[in-house]
Amino acid sequence: MTAGILLIIIGIFWILGDFGLLSDGLSRLWLLWPLAMVAAGLEILLRDRPRGRQTALLITLALLALSLFWLFPGGHSGLRSEKIDLNLMQNVKLVALEISPRLADFGLTVGASQGKLLTGEIELLPGERLRTSSRKKGDQLIVSVTSSARRLHWNGPGPRWRLRLNPQPSYRLRLSLDVGGGLVDLRGLKIEDCSLKFGVGKATIYLPDHPGNCELSGGVGELTIYLPKTTAVTLEASRGIGSLEVNGLVGKAGIWQRGKGEPLRLKVTTGVGRIRILPSP
Repeated sequence: MTAGILLIIIGIFWILGDFGLLSDGLSRLWLLWPLAMVAAGLEILLRDRPRGRQTALLITLALLALSLFWLFPGGHSGLRSEKIDLNLMQNVKLVALEISPRLADFGLTVGASQGKLLTGEIELLPGERLRTSSRKKGDQLIVSVTSSARRLHWNGPGPRWRLRLNPQPSYRLRLSLDVGGGLVDLRGLKIEDCSLKFGVGKATIYLPDHPGNCELSGGVGELTIYLPKTTAVTLEASRGIGSLEVNGLVGKAGIWQRGKGEPLRLKVTTGVGRIRILPSP
């Protein structure tokens, strides 16, 4: 029922758009036609559960609202760029690093120059502000890089965040990205533990090649995770609606492992979407 109604509405707007009876913005509603397939799949999966149809409708409406956010953004001003250039303080052994973009085409890799902790370039949306802070506590440095805005609308690809870290200290990394995706490459970095959270989008993650703890989660979208080449791995993975592909590990019932010795402990969860866990190329 939900899928049929949604498909009829999109079809009407599509036809009206072809006849030139709608504005350019409204005529793009036909791009939402895959939501009809999503709605149909949800009804099939949930129809035998109590209130299954209501749950399918709520999820479909949430996805529709999110899609409309992208189709009809409110802001059209240009992006502005800022540089990140944080020094690595003396005698720092551990960095507790928090990075929280709101909306971004995100990239994080090793490669900060000598004497620098974090360098890079960031594009900000109209009305968005960048906030950075750092304070030293013994041999630990606590760093925060966040963006904030009352309301974010944008017409076009996500603003680029390109950050590079110094490989010298150890890290406790916390990344939270509301909308967007990109590449997080932790190879060559000493990551004691990490928490990577992606709200909506598609992300690729390369894990560090040493023992530690990493927790990865996605709301709606796709996560592609590359395992380290030599370190033992213990994986706990769960998904809501979508697919889970695990290669290079042995196990079942949500628990997989590989190798002997102290492992990299990995926990992965997602709501709606796809998880791919692959050996590092």
